[in-house]
Amino acid sequence: MALSLSVPSLAISATEIKLQCQLKIENAQTSGITFDTNVERRTEDAIVEITESGRQLALIITGARQTISAFTGSNPILKRYENKSTATVWELDSEFQTEGARVSVNVKIDRNTGLLNYSHLSTIFSTGGTIHETGSGYCSKVDTTKKKF
Repeated sequence: MALSLSVPSLAISATEIKLQCQLKIENAQTSGITFDTNVERRTEDAIVEITESGRQLALIITGARQTISAFTGSNPILKRYENKSTATVWELDSEFQTEGARVSVNVKIDRNTGLLNYSHLSTIFSTGGTIHETGSGYCSKVDTTKKKF
């Protein structure tokens, strides 16, 4: 199940960095009725876009199957966020709600090594089931003229 959401647009003066990543992904789906779990593992190329503008930050991972987003700021579907970023790591926790699911996302990128880890947990209202996807892998800058990440 792919969930879509509207990521807030950031000001034109925003810093944007693009990363190319090779991720190992594990996707576990649990049925809310029988509690059966189906686990899938795969390796996938992904693009990560990091946009910073003042106190706002968006981390967007676009892979072959779905897009994972964590962001700060105001958005009607955003229930809470916590920006844990420092000078050496970008890290965001976001929780938002769509018509069909409640979604919790954590994205963490080590700015020194390029290691990316994420967790994306969706609880589906209609079935009570969950989809929990985790990913991990190393990233490198697409445009090396951009600031050091």
